[in-house]
Amino acid sequence: MPTLLATRPPPPNKSYSPRGACVSLLTDQSPEVLISGAAGTGKSLACLWKLHVCCQNRPHVRALIIRKTRASLTESGLVTFERHVLPVIPTGAG
Repeated sequence: MPTLLATRPPPPNKSYSPRGACVSLLTDQSPEVLISGAAGTGKSLACLWKLHVCCQNRPHVRALIIRKTRASLTESGLVTFERHVLPVIPTGAG
């Protein structure tokens, strides 16, 4: 059975090499997955990457990103999503 990451290429201009529990998170097809680990180990990045790939593979899907507080979402989660997951869209000149 193909893994989730193998169904579509990564976003343009971005690369990601998950390690440890993050590899399991990205390939697991269970309805719910729980991972834990120390701060800075890439758990949020893996979740955001998986969400992005799922949305690319299923047009018209609705997705929700939730964190305990709005501040932690806008100051951390969305910054990570924009910097490390979303493709870079070049601005056209002329």
